[in-house]
Amino acid sequence: MTLPRFSFWSLLSVCGFGGSLALLAVASSLDPDERGFGTHEQLGLNPCTSMALTGQPCMSCGMTTAFAALLHAQPQRAVAANPAGALLCVLTLAAPFWFGHALLRGLDPLRFLSWRSGRALLVLVAVSAVAVWLARTFG
Repeated sequence: MTLPRFSFWSLLSVCGFGGSLALLAVASSLDPDERGFGTHEQLGLNPCTSMALTGQPCMSCGMTTAFAALLHAQPQRAVAANPAGALLCVLTLAAPFWFGHALLRGLDPLRFLSWRSGRALLVLVAVSAVAVWLARTFG
């Protein structure tokens, strides 16, 4: 089997492949925080500024916890932490396969953006993140 020659798409595929694997490795090394948010603090990051200043979660509160919980085979806990984060984690689990396939075949790894279903999936992720945030903030 001959690897495709180097191109911008190859570089993007390598970055997507490695980045998604790195993200999954880091998330799997974390223990999901019992509060349902704050897991990122195990990486030495500051607590959520929005939560600290207003007592209200930001749009991404619970995302790291959702990733960690799902990768520790705790899907209910992941969805409770942040349903949009759980969805993003599932998509991230598929990403190494997607980017690897694109790399080996010399394909544009962003080709899904030209598909109606690909664009709809991106809208679903964005709408779910906003809906979770609105429900937690005003619900």
